[in-house]
This record gives sequence, C-alpha cells and structure tokens, in this order.
Amino acid sequence: MASETESPQAMLKKFEDMNRDLSERLERLKEARAEMEELRTETTDDREVVTITVTGEGKFDKVSIAPVGMRLKEELGPILTRAFARAQERHAARLQEVRLRAARESQ
Repeated sequence: MASETESPQAMLKKFEDMNRDLSERLERLKEARAEMEELRTETTDDREVVTITVTGEGKFDKVSIAPVGMRLKEELGPILTRAFARAQERHAARLQEVRLRAARESQ
C-alpha cells in the first residue's frame, strides 16, 4: 500500500508497472491457451493395433485401426477401450504440462 508521503508521480509509476506486469502475464496466458487449443496428442496401443488422436479441446479426432486389428475380433473391443483411456490420460498430462509451464512463466 502506498504511504501518505509518496508522490503522485511515484504512485503513477507503480500503477503503470503493475499494469505492464499484468498485461505481460495475460499475454503469456493467452499464448498458453492457444498452445493448448492447437495441441494434438497421438497415442498408439502397445500392440500397435489402434492409434488415436485427441485435439486440444479433448475431442477424439482420429481413430486408426491397423489391418491386423480387424482380424482380432473379440480382442479389438478391449484394445480400443484401453487405447481411448490411454489417449485421454496422455492428453490430460500434456495439457497439465502446458498449464504448469504457463503458471511458472506468469509469476
């Protein structure tokens, strides 16, 4: 808090400095948000049967099944289920990395 003896010019300078700092933080947060929106996470299951791509918005964008996957019949359902879960987890982790980096950089 400003002391009563602080000059108006000094108070104005502090205000301008605070405003500049906040503007810079806001810009870094906007950059992080844009990075998160553009982020794509591609995940392939351990057997390399299914590949899933998740968008920055967390939507499943693409699901590819290798030809061998079509011959797996009963196994394909569980493989897909695990692949979707793994894709969501990896994507969430990548988003969290961006958030944490943005938080560090905006301090």
